[in-house]
Amino acid sequence: REVGHLIDQFREEWPGESYDLLRRNCCNFSNQLCIGLGVGEIPHWVSNLADVGTRIVDLADAAATNFTVARQRLVNTNQRYS
Repeated sequence: REVGHLIDQFREEWPGESYDLLRRNCCNFSNQLCIGLGVGEIPHWVSNLADVGTRIVDLADAAATNFTVARQRLVNTNQRYS
């Protein structure tokens, strides 16, 4: 009965369209389910690959942002001296 209630709660908190391969995936769901069942978190190694992927994507996003800012500064500098 308590498990059924937990699943009903998760049905609202974990809709299919919120799935994200790296940030909101089956490992995240399983971890939250285990916590909700009172058995603690899943072992870290289970979600390690997704965590590494997330870090890589975050680093790539930061690099792209830095590149865009640097490019815009260069364009602005060139326009001032043209």
